[in-house]
Amino acid sequence: VYDSTEDLHISFDFNINPMSCSVHQIYGGAFLSTIDEITMKNSNTPEVCREFIRRYGGEGIGHKKDIYIYGDASAVVGVSNYDEIEEWIRPAFGGSIFRKVPRKNPRHLSRLKASNGLFKNSKGDIRWVIHPKCRQLITDLKLQRMVDGMSKDKSQSHPEGGTLGHMSDTSDYLID
Repeated sequence: VYDSTEDLHISFDFNINPMSCSVHQIYGGAFLSTIDEITMKNSNTPEVCREFIRRYGGEGIGHKKDIYIYGDASAVVGVSNYDEIEEWIRPAFGGSIFRKVPRKNPRHLSRLKASNGLFKNSKGDIRWVIHPKCRQLITDLKLQRMVDGMSKDKSQSHPEGGTLGHMSDTSDYLID
């Protein structure tokens, strides 16, 4: 559930089909709440930004705090997708915008371990909750597996056809 007293943390995975973005809030620097997802088939960065603005800008919730941007490091080259994201969302929000994208993506296995540690760590602490409306993220997390014998690759094949992983990548980039 959205909390107007907290910053928004948005994370992107850049594909045309689907273009994916997840929306989070972080409490006390240690507890992650995934509050929304935007996934659009045959889409692009401006379309997803417009949808984010519709939901969280003046037409929607009217978010006033800061926004932190995370995501796929492969979109950092040259004039990046992140420059475009900032150009789209800066005029629609009152707070500051901070880009938190690494130069290189962490390995899939590292991201998986970091994510699993938030669900439940060795002490039994749960530090990540996901709103039920984030169906694609929940599906990705339930069905996606590492490729047998390959600690660096994950299977993106959905058992019923299609792909998995783009939405879970968005949260993994933020978490790791």
